[in-house]
Amino acid sequence: MDLTDFRQAREGAAWLLLIAAAILVGIGIWMLLGLPGSSDGPTLADHVEAASGYLVGIDFTLLPVGAVLLAALGGTPVGSLRQIVLLALIIQLVALALGVIAWLISLGSAGWFTIADLTNLIAAAAGLIVTNAVMRSRTARA
Repeated sequence: MDLTDFRQAREGAAWLLLIAAAILVGIGIWMLLGLPGSSDGPTLADHVEAASGYLVGIDFTLLPVGAVLLAALGGTPVGSLRQIVLLALIIQLVALALGVIAWLISLGSAGWFTIADLTNLIAAAAGLIVTNAVMRSRTARA
């Protein structure tokens, strides 16, 4: 396999992973806002409960971090590494912030937020550390 082809495939796959993560975050925001077709209840707690599966899943760690690692590792970093890392950081920050908000709202309501959800938030914070480390590396700055 030609290394140029492999690098282009890595770059395309990284962008697709970020698109998938952005779609999931978009669905979570849609549900959190209580827009049509998003939840069964009228209260903010109902909206947050419906959206929590889209805001606190491990997907929000694996998809962006996978995209960043795919773009940064495996040979010469792809040409759009900086843009990929920046978008991954934005997606992760939005998902983590909304996940923490969901957790805080659940503390005052029925308590549906589980320990598994909390571990997903911790994993999301770890993923954010990895993505930030790639952003700060010399490779992403070049």
